[in-house]
Amino acid sequence: MVQNGTNYALYGDYTTQSDNPARQLTQYARALNGAKAHWQLGSVTLDGFASDTTSTQSIIEFRANGTSGPFQLDLRGVTNSQQVDIITRDRNQPSVIINDTPLTQFTDYAIEPYTGLLLLNNPVPSVDSNFNPMYVHVSYSIDTGGPKHWVEGADARLQLTTGLALGATAIASAHAASAAPANAVASPGFHLFA
Repeated sequence: MVQNGTNYALYGDYTTQSDNPARQLTQYARALNGAKAHWQLGSVTLDGFASDTTSTQSIIEFRANGTSGPFQLDLRGVTNSQQVDIITRDRNQPSVIINDTPLTQFTDYAIEPYTGLLLLNNPVPSVDSNFNPMYVHVSYSIDTGGPKHWVEGADARLQLTTGLALGATAIASAHAASAAPANAVASPGFHLFA
């Protein structure tokens, strides 16, 4: 890792998750191995990452049932690549997430490496106090064992005023198993800060 103030470039294990509050809707969170950089000069901020990997991202949700598990994950999961959250969805609009609580490995949960079982330290109720359904949301990498493919992304932000920024995000994953590269691109957008 090379660092100068808040600017840095690193090669190794990292997470793609951004701490920018405006990226809440366009968040792309994966644990990868490769290069990552952050550069800021005045009102301009640039972030980027690239990884040549054999892994793909898997996201699974388990409906909470008042227990602490166990919940079965894929045995091909890459060790320490997971992000476990307890999410609460609106009972009338299931696509709306009301609350998202990230959990910490070893403190809040454990994964048995030989069976792929996820066991939480505390039970998760099936509904919250307002009868909104709760879920255990797990995002993790799976080693597909196939040929390597590139996963890369960039985020640019220009701070126009104290409360207004213009930003754009682009993510690309060219997985070799698919007929064509799978690209996910977030359109440029305005981000307002309170």
